[in-house]
Amino acid sequence: MTIAQDEVFGPVLFAITFDTEEEAIRLANDTRYGLAAGIWPLNLQRAYRVAAKVRAGSVWVNAYRTFGPYAPFGGF
Repeated sequence: MTIAQDEVFGPVLFAITFDTEEEAIRLANDTRYGLAAGIWPLNLQRAYRVAAKVRAGSVWVNAYRTFGPYAPFGGF
């Protein structure tokens, strides 16, 4: 989908269904930007495993856009 591939500014949310964890990771990494990602899992161990494989400058678990004042951030 175009909305999942292009850099869209503004508060935008889109949802894409997936069947496996590997497919979700492939979908998340299918972008040339890799700026940020958010993961809302039921299982934290799965979240950390997936977060380690997602190519993004910032990956949040059960949160989004939470920065420490001295934490570095950037794109992938």
